[in-house]
Amino acid sequence: MSAENPRLLFRVDPLPLESPRGYLSRVAHEHGYPGPLSIARIAGLQRTNLERNEDAERIAHVLRLEPEEWRAMCYRQVRDKGRYFLRSFCGHSITADALNYGRTRVCPDCLRERPVCWAVWDLGLVSACSQHRCYLIDQCPACGRRLRWRRPSMCRCRCGVDLRSVPADPAPQDLLAIQALIYRASGVTLTAQAQEDLDAA
Repeated sequence: MSAENPRLLFRVDPLPLESPRGYLSRVAHEHGYPGPLSIARIAGLQRTNLERNEDAERIAHVLRLEPEEWRAMCYRQVRDKGRYFLRSFCGHSITADALNYGRTRVCPDCLRERPVCWAVWDLGLVSACSQHRCYLIDQCPACGRRLRWRRPSMCRCRCGVDLRSVPADPAPQDLLAIQALIYRASGVTLTAQAQEDLDAA
């Protein structure tokens, strides 16, 4: 990695509907770094600048992505009728306060299937996984601390507990119907059970 023009040693392919901060976490962990801010530091960016359009080429270069690949993942600012800035989210425009970036949440069952943080989990209104019909967790049941983006791996709390082993509480059907609607609007393909939850509402 050149000090003047830093670049990670290898590319990690982004996944459709993956959270941009989750993607940076996954890239960091695969390269042995502690979290997404490590990638920001390599790119010479502040933590608040990770998704700014003018910094897309810089961070894409570090990630070995095309700038448009990174821009497509990001919750970029977009103008609403020329007056207000909204955020681009999975093909929709949403208000910035609809995002819940400060408090990462995960579905243990999803992590067991694949260590990925999905974009829909970044929405403040989403508190359950429509696929596994359970609440998302935002704190470690072992140490009681809230989950952070900076942790040993996507699947582990800072205390070392494997989040894939955490039992998730089942969510009630009325909540699951709301979550399924949000998941579908975000582009997530609903499971047959999630579709049933939506139809039953």
